[in-house]
Order: sequence, then structure tokens, then C-alpha cells
Amino acid sequence: METKHLAAIAAALSAVESGLVLSSIIPPLASYSPITILFLLSRLVAVGWAGWLCAESGLKRAARSGAMVAASAMAVIVAAVAIGRSLGVPVLGIQAQDLMSLVIIIALTFAMNVLLGALVAVVAAFIRRTLAPKEVAGKKG
Repeated sequence: METKHLAAIAAALSAVESGLVLSSIIPPLASYSPITILFLLSRLVAVGWAGWLCAESGLKRAARSGAMVAASAMAVIVAAVAIGRSLGVPVLGIQAQDLMSLVIIIALTFAMNVLLGALVAVVAAFIRRTLAPKEVAGKKG
């Protein structure tokens, strides 16, 4: 499986979660209900798997892959926030006093999630390189 496939999976998970929030089936993301935590963990698995798969290409490649998977998931959530704002449905579950505050919150959240995605992927790649160095070295050559 390639990084682009994992990015599509993460985006699809975010789309399903956002759709459920927009239709008021599940609570907003910041409520940390069991279902939103399950979606969060599922996206983290996709990010970690991207790092695991890129372990033989190096930690920088793993970081880029993890960041890309996380960014694809966050892009869908940002779109859902925009849709939710126009419908009057709080997707994130947080209040912003004005549009500029919301933009700042979204930008910081996006950046934080991309950095977290890179970190999780690097940790996964490092674990794979540590646990199976011969396997990773064999795939390089």
C-alpha cells in the first residue's frame, strides 16, 4: 500500500466522521466521545502505517508520508468546518468569537495535526527499523 492510498483512507475516515457530525448523529469533534476517539485512533493508525511502510526509505521520508496522510485528513475536516459554519452546525465543537479567530484556530489545529502526523510516522518507522533492522536493510539494497 502506498502513502497516497493511506492518505485517501484517512481523508475518507474524516469525511465519514464529519458527515456524521454534520447530520448530528455524533457529537462535535472536541467532545471526545468514544466514537470521535475511535475515528481519531483510526487516523493515527493510518499515519503510523505510512511511517512503518516508509521505514526503509529513511526517517525523513516517513515524516513526509505521515504529514501528508495527516494533512489529507485535516483538509477534509477544514472543509467540513466551512460547511458546518454555513449550516450553523459546530463541527469542531468550539466557539470562535469571529471569523478571524476561527481561521486562526483552524490554521493552528491543521499545523499541529500535520506535525503530529510526521512525529507518529517517524516513531513508527524508528520502531520498525529497531525491531527488524535486517528486514529494512534488505529492502534498501
